[in-house]
Amino acid sequence: MYTTPTQMLALVDWDTTRRFGWVRDATRRSRLITGRAPQEERLLAVFETIANTVISNFPQEKRILCDVRI
Repeated sequence: MYTTPTQMLALVDWDTTRRFGWVRDATRRSRLITGRAPQEERLLAVFETIANTVISNFPQEKRILCDVRI
């Protein structure tokens, strides 16, 4: 059965996220904070956090379409 995805919008303040204090893994966090991580890894950390937040806050939703704006 097809269900329409729930629409979401995530607005990410890059200046705030550049500090990456919210990333759980200390080793990965240090790479992100010191700027040794490539931009792709930085964006992946942001997207993973958004996905984990959505899953934990909306467990009843099966499909979510999230537009991310940085």
